[in-house]
Amino acid sequence: MTKKECIASPTLAETKSQRLWLQYPSTVIHIFIFCCNLLLFHPLLLVARLFGERALDWVMNFHCLIHLFNIRLTGARYTIQKSKHISPEKPLILVSNHQAMYDIPLIIWNMKSRRPKFISKKESASFIPSISFALRRGGHLLIDRNKKRDAIRRIQEFGKAQEAQTGAICIFPEGTRSPNGAMRPFKAAGVISLLESMPNAQIIPVTVDGTGAVVGKQLLPIGLGARILLHIHDPLNREGKSSEEIVSEAESTIQQRLEMWRKAS
Repeated sequence: MTKKECIASPTLAETKSQRLWLQYPSTVIHIFIFCCNLLLFHPLLLVARLFGERALDWVMNFHCLIHLFNIRLTGARYTIQKSKHISPEKPLILVSNHQAMYDIPLIIWNMKSRRPKFISKKESASFIPSISFALRRGGHLLIDRNKKRDAIRRIQEFGKAQEAQTGAICIFPEGTRSPNGAMRPFKAAGVISLLESMPNAQIIPVTVDGTGAVVGKQLLPIGLGARILLHIHDPLNREGKSSEEIVSEAESTIQQRLEMWRKAS
């Protein structure tokens, strides 16, 4: 490198300053699109619900697509990998790690043919345009995490209903988001309840990475240039395994994929 090139090269501090300068206007644009998406789709969801849950899910798919487009405007790049061995004729249990709110539209859009239903805390059922209504009326399960016995009972009932409908359920066994990307230990009780109530379901580990780099724990400012991974793995073999072993295998599969992804990046 020549002396002239050395002088012209930005320092780390200058690069960080330039990035911060871009982050704040990008954050304003991102929040504007995010809020418009919530507000504009709410009346559409109210109308769609009159035509049934399938119509509501169809409208919600496009609501999720706009969220993904909004993420893309931050300079994020997506890598989507999806197993070809997922049966359309069997119920599904999607077991995913959880980094940010954007994990949900990412999974919904890429699994839209199966109309996945989520298990969410009851606090999410209020005050959020579009989202709260979809959770209440879209066939999802809202639980009180402070009432563990009742939550487990309701998860079992939910699993039986989805098994009968050949439905798909997504659960985040970490119990909360991990925006820094470090996986929290899985809380197995909810997944085990689904496994026991859905004996014919395929168990699909789902690895998500990078969404926490867009919207972290502090929410603002928005992160730029994130690399986002969604890997919907092959179904796990349930034969001859206990529920605890299956949960452990799902956790290990996700952890290993995260490590491989980050080493390669």
